Amino acid sequence: MTGTSVENTHGRVADGQNRRRAPRAFWFFMLGSYVSMVGSRITIIACPLLALYVTGSPLAAGVVAFAATVPGIIGYIPAGALVDRLDPWRTVLLSECGRGAVVAALALSLIHGRPSMAALIIAVVAEGVLEVFSTLADQRCIRSIVPPEQASSAQTQLEARTHMVVLAGRPLGAFLFSLAHALPFVTDSFTFVVSILSIIFLRSKRATPTATRRTPQQRLTSDIRDGLKLGWHDSYVRAAITLKFGTTLVGQALIMVFLAEAHENRLSPATVGLVLAASGVGGVIGSLIAPRLPGPAKASLLLIQMIAWVAAFTFLAAGGAHSPARIAIVMGVMSLTGALGNIEIGTHLIRYFNERMLARMISFQRLAILSACALGPVIGGMLMQFLRAQIAVFVLCGITVILLMFAIATPSIIRKAEISGTYRTGEASSTRN
Repeated sequence: MTGTSVENTHGRVADGQNRRRAPRAFWFFMLGSYVSMVGSRITIIACPLLALYVTGSPLAAGVVAFAATVPGIIGYIPAGALVDRLDPWRTVLLSECGRGAVVAALALSLIHGRPSMAALIIAVVAEGVLEVFSTLADQRCIRSIVPPEQASSAQTQLEARTHMVVLAGRPLGAFLFSLAHALPFVTDSFTFVVSILSIIFLRSKRATPTATRRTPQQRLTSDIRDGLKLGWHDSYVRAAITLKFGTTLVGQALIMVFLAEAHENRLSPATVGLVLAASGVGGVIGSLIAPRLPGPAKASLLLIQMIAWVAAFTFLAAGGAHSPARIAIVMGVMSLTGALGNIEIGTHLIRYFNERMLARMISFQRLAILSACALGPVIGGMLMQFLRAQIAVFVLCGITVILLMFAIATPSIIRKAEISGTYRTGEASSTRN
């Protein structure tokens, strides 16, 4: 790996043309990554089910699910600084090997008996820590093989991959567990083999990484601080992460409101599943239509998301929060436009940040999303504890209106900030706020 991106020397290229010219290495990388992500989603569903099977306690299943989120909440910021120092191809390879070994160990323990809760939690946390490094290094690898002018097309494919993986992995995980408790973990072990082989192949085709000066360990906090300063001085990144935190929190709160309402009204599991599936379908559709939007619309996908969310919540508040069909429509719209916003944010990070700063920028975004995922259900539960569902929806609608007003009041969201120069050494030459 050369440590620099391919420069665009041909001016602007139409999105459709960019998509056709995407490097073959990117599509090969996507294949291995897609297979690995499907396996990971299978395991994410199977681990709480395994805890329930081992202990018979729903609380134990909840503890395992919580343990899976802890590495991301605690580890993303320091991991971002560490990954920016390392060769991303070696990092993602070692991380995927480690994750595969953890999952294979779980599969073997199930084949030969039942693992203890302590062993299951340790495995979940270890796999989560390695996934943090793999995710951040994954983005740096993509940055090294995708030219800046193709960043939008690459982000579109990545977003579609994420939603399709959720749609396929969740039901597949439950189905495989119903056939044999070890089967989800055996399946996931094989997906890691595919991922590792694809990484080995691509890494052998890359240029030998240039030697980088090792930074003393005591400067890790300095690296984190420099990343925070750089992100803060980019007005778009600052505003986009704020909006991403707010929308994720509202979305997770709405899911909890719906689940509480479904329990009270005794909706069938099939109905609940269909409503939640609307979110995945919306995300896939959003990823597919993003490249086909006209130029002016592509300039402000995040603003489009905020307008659509306000309209969706207004629709839900006006018609009542008791209708599963209405909630399914709202979740579909939220996920569809949320995919557009994600594509815009990801494109900005890849285009305007040096590869050796990218992991830190992504780690800040991931931490904001994970924090919102942790707080959102709590807020939704509190709203349902003290208010009726209809009032809870009005409150969430009010939050989306505030987020829209914030977006409109932020110039870099209305018209993306132009950044002169490039991030060649990890510092912006200038950022127009």
